[in-house]
Amino acid sequence: MGSNGTSGTGASKTSTSWAGLLEKSLRADRDDLETLRFINHGHEGYSTEDLLEGKKIEAVIQDDPDLIIFENSLINNHYQSLSLEQTKKDLESIMAKLQKELPNAKILILSPNPVANDKTENSLGLNYSDYIQASEQVINKNEWTYMNSKEGIEKKLKEKN
Repeated sequence: MGSNGTSGTGASKTSTSWAGLLEKSLRADRDDLETLRFINHGHEGYSTEDLLEGKKIEAVIQDDPDLIIFENSLINNHYQSLSLEQTKKDLESIMAKLQKELPNAKILILSPNPVANDKTENSLGLNYSDYIQASEQVINKNEWTYMNSKEGIEKKLKEKN
């Protein structure tokens, strides 16, 4: 569940998106995952607010998943100049809905992907890193499961260059 990176924006086809590559990797490693369903609830251009207002959280709930991997849409919150307060409130609302309606589901929040210049300011004078820091504050406060994939991606990119 998430925004551009989850939906596969920039990938040549769905199977080469990060969600598609994860599915392929898991299926290759485990024969018992043949019957597992992978559903991509990525929505290009969606902020956390858009996920809530567009009833996208309800669509995830309707699918009754065992595991939700949530790429938290911060890239679009930054681009759309949502306040940090709104971003934190939205993350708490999304998680409250998921936890209430899917009490047995495991939820992993992923950091958003790196961007070329994370110091570029939006109309509120905030940069991408400000959004990541704000989201990590609310994630840590609530003790949600979180993986900072952004740091791993940046490390791999540095190794390649």
